[in-house]
Parts: sequence; structure tokens; C-alpha cells
Amino acid sequence: MMLGIRKAIKTLHPMTEDIVITGAHYKVKHQFEIITKRTQEFDFRKSCYFYEYAPMIFERIRKMFYITNDDFLRSIGPEQLIGDLIFCNLSSLTEKVSSGKSGSFFYSSYDDKYMLKTISRDEYKYLKVFLPNYYNHLLENFNSLIIKILGLYKMKILRSKTKYQKIYFVVMKNIFGVDQDGSLYQRTSRVKGKVIDKNIPLKDLDWIEDKQRINISKKDLEILKTQLSRDILLFEQNRIIDYSLLVGIIPNYREIDMGEKRLLRFYEQDYGGILSIDKKQLYIIGIIDIFTEFNNKKQLESKLKQTFIGKDVSCMPPSQYAERFKKFIFQSLY
Repeated sequence: MMLGIRKAIKTLHPMTEDIVITGAHYKVKHQFEIITKRTQEFDFRKSCYFYEYAPMIFERIRKMFYITNDDFLRSIGPEQLIGDLIFCNLSSLTEKVSSGKSGSFFYSSYDDKYMLKTISRDEYKYLKVFLPNYYNHLLENFNSLIIKILGLYKMKILRSKTKYQKIYFVVMKNIFGVDQDGSLYQRTSRVKGKVIDKNIPLKDLDWIEDKQRINISKKDLEILKTQLSRDILLFEQNRIIDYSLLVGIIPNYREIDMGEKRLLRFYEQDYGGILSIDKKQLYIIGIIDIFTEFNNKKQLESKLKQTFIGKDVSCMPPSQYAERFKKFIFQSLY
């Protein structure tokens, strides 16, 4: 998988600013065969095709966040992951990735700058539809809190001459923290009588139980509310649900060397985050899980859950989800 990304990035021509993005750029697909040596005794199980979608669009997005191709390639090793996937070596994979509630796998780059997430075919198809609006939103909203998607890919692994497996995945800029979507139904990571793994994000009920609040300056608060409202409106207009606000809280923070000076977004202005008003905590904030369209399947799920469980469930129409999400988050700000 990582080998495929490396091969795809290295084939791109240097980006020029005078190229005007058109609708055609969103439909570009590059194909690479990762294992190309074929003989009469060729083992099809060792053959893998790698597909990269809208490469120029995602390179432009990476440039928005000061990520060069060389920097990107430097961070996304190691290559042996592709071998584990091709040979279905899941016992090895579980040591390298974690599985979310959705069944997706996550893999972190060795320097923790990026996350690779597998997505479903439906999510992959919808992301291609959503991409133009997503890209334009990032262009128009410098301070957008939405997770930064840096690449969309597919692997086609041949298991025999007639059978193959498809894996869809994205590479995203990494965020860190506490997961909130506003629903309280089964929204806790704690299990009674067990010590919670510190690597597992806490959820809405955990946030309420801990009486957490985001305590930032009035100026930062107004910027945060304004940008959250804009980002939520994008999701509502594009019929997206199930997104969450990820909040990382660093107590007793220390100054972090940000390296090269550049124009910073408001949510990273204080050593990579937002300082609390008492300067004792650093908040890392972003919106994640943006791949779920409220399609026919989700509409049916919403009706069934609201009938048999109640109205306070995660799956609901985009306008209702947006309203609940906004209300819950704004109540956590002061």
C-alpha cells in the first residue's frame, strides 16, 4: 500500500501554479502495477494494481498545508505493509493498525504526521462525488476544522486468475484527542470495572462525566464558532452525517518548536493548538469521520433506530444531525 503511494507520487510532474483546476481534474485516475515481473510460472497472488484518484487535486490540498511531495513520501513508509495485505497476513497487520467501530483499519505513519484509513466502497464512491465541494471549501475557508484528506487510493489484489480483492483507502493529516458527535446513545469508551486504554479516544458521555469544557479566549471562541458553523453547513448541504469533533487536551503544556515560520491557522497558532484562557491547557481540535452519506440505507437505519431505540441516536437526517452536533459542541465552549 505504502509502496503504491510512493510509486504514484514519484510519477507526478512538478506542480505549476498557473494550471487552472477544471472538472476533468477530479476524474483523473492513474493505474500502477506494483509487481510487474511476469514469467510462465508467475504467481497471480503476488500481483497488485494500485490506483490513485484526482492526483492534482490532492497535491493542491497538500500544498495548502505546506506538505511537499518529498515530505509526504518521507513519512508514509514502511513498504512491508503491502506484503502483509497482499498475502492476507492479518495477524501481522493487527500489530500495525487499529480497527475502528466501522470496521475500518487505521495505520499511522512512522512519524505520526499522517493516518491511513481503509474505507468502504460506498464511502469511496461518495468521496469522489463530494471532492469538488470539499476542495473548494478548503480554498475558501483557511481555518476549516475538517480533517485534511491528502490522497484517495484503491488497491486491486489478485488472488487467482479470476478472483481479486479491492481495498479502498485515504491518507489524512493526523489529529489527536477526544471524539464527540453529540449523540449520547452508547457514546462512552469506558467499561465498568476496567481501566481504559489511554490510546482509545473518549466519547460524549465521557466528556460530560468528566465535566470537560473548552475554555479559550473570546477572540478564539468567536472564530471557532464561526468556522464550526461553516463546516457543519457544508456537511448538511452534502447530506453527510456521523462526523465528530476530535479534541486533544494537553495539560501542563510546554512550548513546542514549530520549525519554519509560516502563516498559521487559528487552531494551530499556539504551539500547534489553541491555548486555554488560563494558559494551562493546549487544545488540538478537528472534525473527523466525514465519509458517511445519508443515503437510502442510512434513511432506513435512521427510521428503525428512532422507532426501537429512541430519537437520541447517531443516525439521523443531515439537518437534525447538524443541529444536534452544533448544540452539543457550543454548550462545551466558554
